[in-house]
Amino acid sequence: MNIGFIGTGNLANAMIAGVLKSGMLPGNNIYAYDIDAAKLDVFCKRHGIRPSESSAQLAENCQAILLVVKPAD
Repeated sequence: MNIGFIGTGNLANAMIAGVLKSGMLPGNNIYAYDIDAAKLDVFCKRHGIRPSESSAQLAENCQAILLVVKPAD
């Protein structure tokens, strides 16, 4: 199963770190997308997860998607 995160802020960081630490999923089963490509690149390299070029691409690759953005965004 692949899971995807839309947003790469503090909450997504904590959630992904928890998933990886628990061993529920390896990094290659976790995808992320953010409108800030530079932030996304750093985030994915830090966690060893896969970046997505768009939310549509993320949806194609994942069975579950978590929207982890501030309500105003």
